[in-house]
Formats: sequence, C-alpha cells, structure tokens
Amino acid sequence: MRLALFNGVMSFNLLSRVLVLYVTAQTFFKTGFASVPGLLLSESREHYRLRRETGPLSFKERPSNKTLRPGETVLIGCSAQNGNISRQNWYREDELLTPPFSGSIFVLPNHDLLVVGTEGNMGKYTCVLERGEETISADVWITLETVIAFLDKPSNATVLFGESHIFLCSAEGAVDISWTKDDQPNDTIIDGDRVLQHRGDLVFTAVSLTDSGRYTCTARSGEGDRSIQAHAVLNVDIDVNNVCGRPFHAHGPDGFVVGGTEADRGAFPWQAMLWDIRPARNRFFCSGSLLNGRWVMTAAHCIRESRVRKDEFIVRLGRHTTTRGVFEQTESSHMVEEIIVHPNFNGETYESDIALLKLSGPEVTFTEHILPICLPEVLDARRLVRSGQIGTVTGWGAMEDGGPYSTTLMRVSLPVVSLQRCRRAHPQFAEDISQNMFCAGRASGGRDTCKGDSGGPFASYDNGRWVLLGIVSWGDGCVLQGKYGVYTRVHRFREWIVTHIENPADPEEDGGNNSTIPCNSASCQNNAQCILADDREDGYYCNCPSGFEGRYCETNIPVQSAGGLEDGESRVTTLAPEVNTTTAQTDPCDSNPCQHGGECFSNDAGYRCFCPGDWHGDNCEKRKPCFVNPCQNDGICEENGDDYTCSCPEGWKGETCEIEITCPRGDVFYPTRGRFEMTNGNRYESRLTYICDQGYQNTGTEQLVCGDDGKWQAREGGHVTPPRCVETCGLSTFNYHPGSDCLGSDITAHFGVSLEFCADACCADPTCLSFQYNIASFCALKYKHCSEKVKSGWLFGDMYDRRVSDAN
Repeated sequence: MRLALFNGVMSFNLLSRVLVLYVTAQTFFKTGFASVPGLLLSESREHYRLRRETGPLSFKERPSNKTLRPGETVLIGCSAQNGNISRQNWYREDELLTPPFSGSIFVLPNHDLLVVGTEGNMGKYTCVLERGEETISADVWITLETVIAFLDKPSNATVLFGESHIFLCSAEGAVDISWTKDDQPNDTIIDGDRVLQHRGDLVFTAVSLTDSGRYTCTARSGEGDRSIQAHAVLNVDIDVNNVCGRPFHAHGPDGFVVGGTEADRGAFPWQAMLWDIRPARNRFFCSGSLLNGRWVMTAAHCIRESRVRKDEFIVRLGRHTTTRGVFEQTESSHMVEEIIVHPNFNGETYESDIALLKLSGPEVTFTEHILPICLPEVLDARRLVRSGQIGTVTGWGAMEDGGPYSTTLMRVSLPVVSLQRCRRAHPQFAEDISQNMFCAGRASGGRDTCKGDSGGPFASYDNGRWVLLGIVSWGDGCVLQGKYGVYTRVHRFREWIVTHIENPADPEEDGGNNSTIPCNSASCQNNAQCILADDREDGYYCNCPSGFEGRYCETNIPVQSAGGLEDGESRVTTLAPEVNTTTAQTDPCDSNPCQHGGECFSNDAGYRCFCPGDWHGDNCEKRKPCFVNPCQNDGICEENGDDYTCSCPEGWKGETCEIEITCPRGDVFYPTRGRFEMTNGNRYESRLTYICDQGYQNTGTEQLVCGDDGKWQAREGGHVTPPRCVETCGLSTFNYHPGSDCLGSDITAHFGVSLEFCADACCADPTCLSFQYNIASFCALKYKHCSEKVKSGWLFGDMYDRRVSDAN
C-alpha cells in the first residue's frame, strides 16, 4: 500500500514535469527565442559585444568604376574594415556570380573580382558584404574605352589656282569629324558651295588664293571626351597661262547696260574701272579688261577724249559699284605706268579704237574677284564673231538713253549682226564701219550699251572659258529700234597686242649700235613716246599724249562735243560724260599727304591714298608685314593688321616656322634582348618600331610615332607601355588547392580558358594562384614565391615544365 502510494505520487510529479516541459516547448516553437527571456538576453549581449569591439560594418576597400582598353584585365578589390564578415558575394546586373566562371570573369578565392575588357563584360557589378543583420553594398561600372584612330589623314598639297582639291579625313571609332582653318571656326571656311564637307572630307570645288593656310581635321569619339587631330597645309599656286576666263562665281552666258541685269559679284573678275583722280572730277569714266598681271585693254577714245595723262587716273580692279568714297574689300587699285594708244586710231571714225594700259608694279594679285580674260586665237575669234553668235557686255553705263548711270555692274547678252546689216542700219556711217569693227544688238532695241560703257569687254563663253572678242566703242544713240552698238574687233589687233604685253619694246635694250634704232631719229612731238613697230615702214610710231594726235602728235585736239561730230550727226561714244563739279578752295591733296609714292585723290570724305606695292595705311605710312614673307620653311604669312602670324607646315613650329619638331631621343626605351628602328630619325611623324631578338616577343607598345607636340606617341593611340622582350616558352599545366593564399600580380587574361602571365623571363616554376581550376600559362611571372607551406603541402597534382619551340 505504501509502495502503491509512493508510485502514485511519483507518477503525478513526473507527469506534471512533462506537462510543464511540453507547454514550454510549444511556447518556444510558437513565439521563438524572443519568448524565452534568457536566450534573447544572451544573443543581445553577444551582438552588442561585437558592435562594441568592431564598430558598424563598413568598407575597407570600396570598389570604383573602371574603364578598360580592349583585352585589358582589371582586378577589383572589395573588403570590410574589420574583416569579420559572415558572407561576401559579387553580382553582375543583379545576378549572383558563382562557379563555374566564364573564361573572362572570375571571383577569386580572396573575393577579388577579375574582369577582362570585352564588349560582353561591360556593365554594372555589385559587391555585397554581410555580418549578422548588417549588410552593405557598392556598385561599380566597367566600361570599354573607345579606340579612335585615323584611317585617312590629310596631307600637305600645292594646288593650282581654280583647280579642285579634296582633303581626306576618316577615323575609326569617331562619330564626329570637323574642320578648322588657321584655328578659325568651321563656319568661316565652309560655305556649302565652293568649299563643303562631304562626310569627313573637305572638298574645294575651285581653290582661291584665300584658301591657302593650315587646315586641321578633328575626329571625336562617341563619348566626346576623346579626340585626335591631323593637320595639312594648302598652298595655292597660279598658272597665269591657265587661269584666264574662269571666274569662281561662274554662270553661263545666258540672261539679258541698257535693259540688262545686275551682274553677280565676281562673275566678271576681269572688269576694270578707269577712275579719274583729278580733284575737279573724281569719278569713273571708262571700263577696261584685265589681260594679265600687268596689262589692261580699253578703248583709245577713252584716253583721248578724256584728255588724261597716266598720272591722272587709276585702274580699279575687283570693284562692283561706282559709289564715291566707298572702298570695297574685294578691290585693288593700280597706278598706270604707260599708255599705248594704237597708232592708227582715228578720233573721227573710231578706226582702231583700242589702247593698252601698263600697270605699275608689282603685278596684280589674282583673287576670286580679280582674274584676267582670255585672248582668243584668231581662228576661234572669227568663229565666235559670226552673225547670230551671242556675246555678253558688262559695264556701269546709263540705264537708258539720257538716263542715270548704274551704280552697280550690269550685264547684257547681245547677238552679233553682219556688217552689211549694220551698215544699212547706219547709212551715214556706213563707210566708217570697217573690218576692224563688228556690230551687236537687237533690231527691236531694248538692250544695248550706252554712255559710260566705253572700253568695256564684249566677251563670249567658249569651251569653258570666257574670251575677249570686242571693245565697247560707239553707237548711234542708245537702244534705238533698228540701231546697233559698234565694237572694236579685238582679234584684228592680236599681233599688236601680243607684241606689247608679252614682248614690250625697250629702246635701251639693244646692246650695240644705237644708230640702228628708229626711235633715235624719230620726229615725235609734244612729248610723245616713240614705240618700235615692225609693221610700220619707218619702224616706229608716236604714242601721243592727251590732247594731241597725228603721225607725229603734231596736231592739237580742240575741245569738242562727244565724238567731235558735225552738227546733225548722232554718232556718240559710250564715254561717261564729265560731271560738273566745283573744285574746292582747298584741295586736301595739295599737301601731298601720301607717303612712299602713294597717289592722292580727293573725295567727299577728304582724300584717299592709293598705295604702291608693299605699303598701306591712310597715308601709305605702313609697310605690309607679309610683303616679304618672314615665314621660313614654306610657312604661310597671314596679315593681322600691322602684325602677322605664320601658319607653319607640318613638322615645323615657332614664330617664323624656324624650329623643326623633333622628339627627344632620351625618351626612347631601349629594350633588353631587342632593338628599335626609326624611319626618319627623331623628326616629326618618324615611326619607331621595337624589334625583339629571335626567341623573344614584345609585350609592350610595338610602334611609336613622333607627334606634333614633340612627344613620342603610340602609333594606334592610347597609352604607351614600355617594350619588354620576353622569352617565348612552353606551356605549364598545374593544379592549385583552394586553400592557397598566394596570388601573383600583373595578371592579364588569355581569352577562352586560361590566364596568361607576362614576365621578363621564363621561370622554372609557375607562380602560385589561389584557384582550384587548371591554369595554362605561356610564361610564368617573374614570380612571387608561395610560402613553403603552400609549396610543400598544399600544392598537389602533377606540375609540368615543358619547353617547346612552338607553343599554342
């Protein structure tokens, strides 16, 4: 009974204890450790202890963004400040990186990230560190550096005036190519017409003298942060025998200075304006045509009827308007050295109405607004002056008979008519219209030359060039129905013209017996000039000054009405009539303000000096800085006010291009077990190539070029890596235990399956790498030895050191 009672009491106590344990377990599993005060307190204390001892989780090495060249390898570190972390992972574009890794992305055992620079490996990578409840992360972006290199570069060129030229420029990796000239903005050189850009190339449809200079092609990468430049110098040369009759602002001969239309600026660059600089006149009075750099052709009556001496007028070229006191940027003015009126000129009939003006030196500078017109061969001229052929006349003459003169250059196209028809239309002058003349116009009238057009050209467009056929001479009124204008037939005087402009006579150049020179015994009067002439029986003629005529210039020309005609006749020249002006009481030119031989003429603003040669300034007091080119080595002198700058050709620099660009020889690396070769010493654009001895290969930059900054640059752009000639050796295959902690440096990727170690020399043993996969190596690093423990105990598997001559 006692035993039974005892057993009953014991059973009750055990049952109650089991019940308590059961309830406690249920509570634990339902509410977790938080419901158990002792456990929660213990864990909280431990976490507090860790935070107190180590501090908050933070980065010791925080990864940063990288930009790689193609094929380049980068190691990216990521570690915690205290090192006590429970987990570290790398993500690529939010995807966990886990073995097996690809051949170009690895997470190494020390948790560094190794990435090879390929297009497929670019993007965002994230390093995540965890410790207990703490987590920190850092993003790193890996981008591929854009390779930009020239495929085509412009080169220096010398181009004939008026010819076309293309500067080539293209670059790999470039999204934008632009051009500048002499460091001026792009829009100052490209007009979309004569100069334009096609893709990367700069195209000149017809070069002008103003195109000479240094051009720079700039190629920019897609990011816009990288650019490369190439330079080329353009020199424009002039073939005076090939430039005539080819205006830059060209158009055909069609289109219809009465009844005409305004000419485009520069469309007729041979048009010359004769300007009377006598104070009482100060106006234009005739036109002319530029034949070459020293000679202008005009009508003889322009000189005789205006009664001007050679020092009383100037020839203005490149001018478009007749407005006084306005100097156009395109014009140049020239004094006259000599006037040659044809010896057979007749002031009554206008027979041989032709004269030549020799301009004072230096020769005319041709521009796109100043060019000569061609003098055709006789047979070509005869073909073009036949009845029905169209010619173009240009001038500043009256807009209508008796009306005002044009202030801008006008043009009109007129058909040639036969001499028979012309004589019938002008019966009172029929006998005067000779074979040395031709007529042009329309029987209906409406279009014609008129007063002010005298001396101007009648030109025809033939085989791509403008040729001079006639000189505006005279007419029976202007634009009268059934009447025509009369022109001097230029080709009839071709031999006389060529004799003077190509072989000017000089009585002093005989070198022997002066008694045989006809001019020594000539009877020219009134200060007339004696001119040798083989076509004359006595071997000369007298070039009469203004106001005189006759065989020996013995007859004084009386002042008369235009043309000197009898009452009742209506023949008129197209000479601009004099303007009634009153000479000012004080002429500003009386004090001769123009220096160095400059010519002064007064105008509404006071006076203006026309300066000779190399002088400029208000009073010709300044010498043009580029008149004598100070730039050396084919540098181009560019005037900038009173100063100048030299645009140097490639390979030269300095204020006057006197310094040759060279790259220091001391900056050249001398490779061990190799040599280098230069194409042109250390001069600009010389190429330097590193060549390793047989059995060795270069792991650095292979070729350099001497740049325009005087520094050696990598031939294909990018960074310069010193050359290293390393021995070409066999493959070594070995395994590594994952517990190894030895890691070599300077690791680059060998695409696909292996890592390639670059070294100064092959090593007997490869460098240890803490990695569990097979690694193939062409050549070991000049290695950091692993610890003895790793070498003896942790490295396992077979290690082969095979040397083969042709490793692959």
